[in-house]
Amino acid sequence: MKIPRTYIIILSLGIIILILLKYHKPDKVSWEPNFSSEEKTPYGTYVLYNSLSDLFKDRKIHENSKSLFEFIKKEGGDRFSLISVANQFNPDTKSLENLMNHVAEGNTVFISTLHFNPALIDSLNIDIRREYFKEKKWQQLDLKKWESGTNTYEIEYSYELTFDSVLQNENAKILGYSRSKHPNFVQVKYKKGAFYLHSSPLAFSNYHILKRDTKGYVEQIFSRLPGNPVVWHDRTIQDTYVSSSPLRYILSVDTLQTAYYLVLLTALLYLIFNIKRRQQVIPVVESPPERAFLFIRSVAKLYFFEKDHKTIALKKIRHFRAFLKERFFLRELDFTDDFAEVLSRKTKYDAAKLKQLFALINRIHSDKKISGELLIELNRQLEAFIEHTENE
Repeated sequence: MKIPRTYIIILSLGIIILILLKYHKPDKVSWEPNFSSEEKTPYGTYVLYNSLSDLFKDRKIHENSKSLFEFIKKEGGDRFSLISVANQFNPDTKSLENLMNHVAEGNTVFISTLHFNPALIDSLNIDIRREYFKEKKWQQLDLKKWESGTNTYEIEYSYELTFDSVLQNENAKILGYSRSKHPNFVQVKYKKGAFYLHSSPLAFSNYHILKRDTKGYVEQIFSRLPGNPVVWHDRTIQDTYVSSSPLRYILSVDTLQTAYYLVLLTALLYLIFNIKRRQQVIPVVESPPERAFLFIRSVAKLYFFEKDHKTIALKKIRHFRAFLKERFFLRELDFTDDFAEVLSRKTKYDAAKLKQLFALINRIHSDKKISGELLIELNRQLEAFIEHTENE
């Protein structure tokens, strides 16, 4: 079926417009606080993660995306400082138990999060204070008695998370404050090691390091950690949601996604423009004439006009002889009275009529010419015999 040129032009324009819209549309900016080291969104930690080598010079830096239980079980014999910047820090019971034992042996853990594991806070004998704001505010961060640099920084927050009961805890030490002058950065000694708890993780995000210049704040915080190798703990890499759709790979690659949508658009346009079946007009072709019949008729006319009746009769006798051989498997065909008796028994046709037919055939063979009436009589008797055998 030939597709009209108008449809092709419309389809081509639609494809071009879709491609232009796809490649010129602005990317959506996600302000979700995911704190993933692979994310370049405002609240990712891509900038911080790629600056670790500058922040911790001459130290080995490792990355861990496994559970704390698996990692500490494998690497627990080595000294290292673990850093976790996340939306929530909530390891399972076994992982937390291994972490506490690891710190008790003299290691350090830095945690900056908006949601602390309640069991961890209880174990360290610290309370959490949370204050919500009606709208976002700039939260002031102060670092206590730092050696050098500016000690005051600002970040944007919709609520404030701070630590209470720190002064009553002999193992706790305040290292920084929030806008409300409540502690937001504390050191809590735990046996031979220490936990560094920080409740303003947005200070470590891409947006605040690049736009609000909190790099100095980050440098001063991490300078507190001992000189052990550093392990960057990023569970968001492993916990990232993976679609179960069979199209997840196609939809995850921009070029394949565009091609997929183009195929869907093409199919849709095809259905719209061809909802009514279109078919070319089929010309009426007259059936070809029966050439064999025309030939026979022409030959018959030739004989008829020439009045050569005997030739026509001999041809009919020849066809009759072939008919008897093919139909009754007869080899010897002598048009005699004895053969008439034999053929009568095979065909159940009247023997007298067969003898009369054979006599007529023998007469035609012997005569030089025959009349038209004799030819008609031969034809009548042959047709009567053949009709009888076909109905038998």
